[in-house]
This record gives sequence, C-alpha cells and structure tokens, in this order.
Amino acid sequence: MPTARDTALFYLRRWTVLSDPPQLPERSVNLPLSPQDRAFFVDLLSGIVRWRGTLDAIIASRLRQPIDSLHHNLRTLLWLGAYQLLFQRGTTDYAAVDTTVNLAKTHKETTHAAGLINATLRNITRLQPTAAPRTPTLSRRTLALDFTTQLTFNEDIFINPQSNPLAHLAQVRSHPIPYVEHLRNTYGQSQTS
Repeated sequence: MPTARDTALFYLRRWTVLSDPPQLPERSVNLPLSPQDRAFFVDLLSGIVRWRGTLDAIIASRLRQPIDSLHHNLRTLLWLGAYQLLFQRGTTDYAAVDTTVNLAKTHKETTHAAGLINATLRNITRLQPTAAPRTPTLSRRTLALDFTTQLTFNEDIFINPQSNPLAHLAQVRSHPIPYVEHLRNTYGQSQTS
C-alpha cells in the first residue's frame, strides 16, 4: 500500500512545467490512504506547491551545481524532504531525511542520487531553522511563515533585500517576480514587504 510520501511524489513527478499549476487530485478521488495519511499527503502536496520557490532557494544554497540542472525526479525528492524539515515541524529531522533517501532508493531514476539527497537534506538541518515571533524587517536569514511567525536560519540564504528587493521577496514569499512587481506597483514598497 502506498504511503502519503509515495502518493505526494507521484503527483509531484507529474508536475514537469513548473510555471504552470500542477494537476492535483480532486478531493473526491479515493486514495488508498488512512485519514491521517491523507491529511499528511494533502499538507505535503499543497505545501510544496505553495512554497516551491522558497524551497528551491534553500535547496540551491546547499548545492554545488545549479538547481535547474537537477533531474526533475531528483528535485521533487529534495522538495519533499526539505518541506518536511522546514515546514512540518512535527516530523523529526532524522525521519524526514531517512524516509526521503529510502524513497529515492525505490525509484530507478533516483537510486544513484541517494547520497546527494542525504547530503543536501543534512546540510539543510545544519541551518538550524528556528520558528520565532515575526519581525517586520527583511533579512537574508528569515522568511515569514505567516503574519506572526518567521523561520530563522543561522546563515544567509536569500538574496540581499537592499540590493534586489523584488528577487528577495520572490524567494522568501515564493511568488513569481512579475507578481511581486505587480504588488509593489499597486501597494508600494512598504506595504509589499
């Protein structure tokens, strides 16, 4: 029987045109998951779709090669593990890394990349992401999770907000740059942050 992670990976691997919204299952689709696993699956899938730009920025900061050079199946596994490490704080770091590496080993396209996945996800844990009350300033080390909470890292990850505020906001809010430009033109710099 497939797990929530297997099911999320199945749908993420089908999302090959990243500028287009992915095809997500309808709520009425009868997935062979328990209610608890179904909730975990929905959180994984919707969370990764929502935070993909931010996940890419964080993952890219841990790689030696450009993230766009990664095979799509490898990238989906990195999203899966990184999302669990950063946004699903109920999942232990060890479980997130271990299950993602084991999932990579079960697919022939990614078996060879299990070491890269392990190293990248472990490097993300070394950033020591910590949830804290949100401050209104932009930083290369923080991203807002919601209106009251931010995630803080122990080193700079994101583009400098002073030198390139649009790209910074696109990374930390996981929005396309044209959308950030639209918001900035509509509401001004101070309201867009």
